[in-house]
Formats: sequence, C-alpha cells, structure tokens
Amino acid sequence: MAEYTNAEKVDMILAYGATDCNGRAAQRLYAERHPVRRTPAHTMFARLHQQLCETGSFQKAARNRDRTARTELNEEIVLDMVETTPSLSTRVDDSALHPFHYQRVQSLKECDFAPRQAFSQWYLQQRIANLFFAASVLFTDEASFSREGIFNTHKSHSWAAANPHVTRTRAAQDRFLVNIGRGGPVHWPPRSPDHSCLDYFFWGQMKSLVFETPVNSTEELVVRISAAAGEIRNTPEMLSNVRRSMKRRCEACITCGGRQFEHLL
Repeated sequence: MAEYTNAEKVDMILAYGATDCNGRAAQRLYAERHPVRRTPAHTMFARLHQQLCETGSFQKAARNRDRTARTELNEEIVLDMVETTPSLSTRVDDSALHPFHYQRVQSLKECDFAPRQAFSQWYLQQRIANLFFAASVLFTDEASFSREGIFNTHKSHSWAAANPHVTRTRAAQDRFLVNIGRGGPVHWPPRSPDHSCLDYFFWGQMKSLVFETPVNSTEELVVRISAAAGEIRNTPEMLSNVRRSMKRRCEACITCGGRQFEHLL
C-alpha cells in the first residue's frame, strides 16, 4: 500500500462504510470530502478494511520468521550507504531512518518569485476586501480529453487465482479529443499551476469521473464531460474546500518568498 497517515486511513474507512463498502463510490466520496489530498485507488479501501479486520490495526502484521541476512556488519554497511546516498531504497526503520517519496513540483526561474508573491498578495487582499471574491473568481485553463483517458498500470490490477492476462487497448486508429479553453482578464504568473484550482484539483477530478470506464465515441465523451462538470458544480462542500486550499496556497507562497511551497500544505 502507498504510505498514508493514520488520519487519512481513518477517513478512507469512514468513506468506505458510508458507501456500503463500495470501493469506487468510496473513492469518489473521499475525493469530494478531501479534494486537496491525493485520491487512493478504489481497491485501496477494501484492502485497508480487510487489514483492519484481520489485524485490528493499520500496521501490517509482523512476519514470524528469523532474519537471515541482517547482521551488525551488514547493518553498518547499509547505514553508511544510506548516509552517502539518501535516495537508496532500504529498510532502515530500526535505525530511525524512514523512506520518503520525492514530491513533483513545478520548475521555477528566479524571475518567477516576485510575480508569484505579488499575485498571492493581490489575491489575499481581494478576499479581505470582498467576502464573496473567492466564490466569484472565474478560473480559466485548457485541457484535452481523448479516448485514451487516464490509466495507471501501477494502480490497476485484476485479481484471479491464475493470470487472466487482462489487457487494456490503447492507441486506437480512430482517435478523437475535445479541447476546452478560454482566455481571461487576470493572468496567472508564469509556471504557477500550484496557484490554479483547475490544475491542483479540477482537471484531475473531472478526468477521474469522465474516464471511470472506457469512452467509445466523441458524443459520449462530450456527454461525460458535461455530466462530470455538473457533479462537481453540485458539490458545494468540495468547492468550499478548494477555495480554502487556494487561500492556504497563497499564504504558503508568500512564506516561501515565491518559491515552491507544496511541502507546507
């Protein structure tokens, strides 16, 4: 399982129970309740529930077998290697070291820092001057929806006693896509998708809804896009969370002097 905090796992269990143990419904409910968090695969909810039932804990059950490769000499060698190269993938929990995933962030230039700070300050000032400002902003962006959809082989599995050799078709000969894009009066600072809810929330959430199952035609794709937009529009609690996230992002940007700030969220 991917590394999640105990608080995140509790929220997954709550979503799983609220949807009568339906993994896909729990995934959608979790994304609605926590739009700024990473959304687990729908299979995560059942696995986590099973683990909790079997062990009574979010921690994996201990393995009852002797260690044959760990010696004091080997441990010293491994720890020296980790100190020299921190990115090594090793099991060093017993020595108070833990593996941490790299976080992808937008590449910035030094000339980007000041505009990002200025925009963040402007946005926060507008919120203070007008209590309805955050709910009135029209974010604009563009995205492409093709029949390829989104598919992560690392998170997608087919469970069976024997390998069923399941496949998913891609690179179809008959391709179609729909572009969405508009201009706007206020320009975002360059290289700042972290300041746009369309990038840090909307497109990902919409595509997860649109491509929940394969799309077979342009007409079906357009219908799904409209339906997904309507579903998001009719979830005010989720949109309120997104607006609060925008405020936190602007505050974090100012704190970091216009540099990357995702580690503070």
